[in-house]
Amino acid sequence: MFEPVVFGIALPALAGGALWMMRARVAAPLALPVACIAGSIALWGWPGFPPLLAEGWLPFIAAAALVAGLLDRLWLSESRARLLPWILLAAFSVGSVLGARRKVWSPGESVAWHGALVLGLAALQASLERIALRRPGASLPLAGFIWSAGTAGALAVTGSLKYAQLGGLSAAALGAAATVAWIKPGLRLAHGPAATLAAWNGALLVLGYFYSDLPALPAVLLAAAPFSLLIGEAGVLADRRPWAGALVRALLVAVPVGTAFLIAAWPTLFPTPGQKYPY
Repeated sequence: MFEPVVFGIALPALAGGALWMMRARVAAPLALPVACIAGSIALWGWPGFPPLLAEGWLPFIAAAALVAGLLDRLWLSESRARLLPWILLAAFSVGSVLGARRKVWSPGESVAWHGALVLGLAALQASLERIALRRPGASLPLAGFIWSAGTAGALAVTGSLKYAQLGGLSAAALGAAATVAWIKPGLRLAHGPAATLAAWNGALLVLGYFYSDLPALPAVLLAAAPFSLLIGEAGVLADRRPWAGALVRALLVAVPVGTAFLIAAWPTLFPTPGQKYPY
């Protein structure tokens, strides 16, 4: 239990929290990728290049997100080309972890799956980036923590503790961000962290569905959960005080995340006679 706690929780929380506390312009884009890369390598070692296992691509996805975040923050924030790095990141995130599946798919199946997943991930990145630009403070870090923790929990109860620990890295880093946000209300997850979170968790959900036993329904609910934050941008919900807005947005995400977790965990919590566990 020592290594998972230290490397899977404390290390990403400290690495991300330290960078979010800095005032340097490039610190925020680095925080979440650095936390995820450091935690994954500390837990599982260097995956090699190219990685032998699909999950070995996750540190490289985080590294690509780091580069995209720096490009956005330093040069492309006011440019029409700013969407390009995030679209490329979505394509890389999906394509890298689905490398093994391509070998058994027909060309039509491969195009259909890749196209649908890349479009979905790009839309998720764009939605989170929009909210991150408009909502400084604890709202998005807290909602992201709930999303990441729920994703990790669903992966754990459906057969992959390794995927769950990788999901816990983003949860730990965002828990630190939520704490820092109460000290620095101007903290934003824009220009990198929000899109990195989408790519990291999106890749984990793809891994859980295709390589573990995460069912389709909880996978879809978890993938769609951050879109519920758009409800918080409408009408009276958008005008609440920051602390109230943070709680409302946390609840908006918690409902689909909690539902997905219960669906995923139901066979383990309430097994039928003679039922075999997925792990």
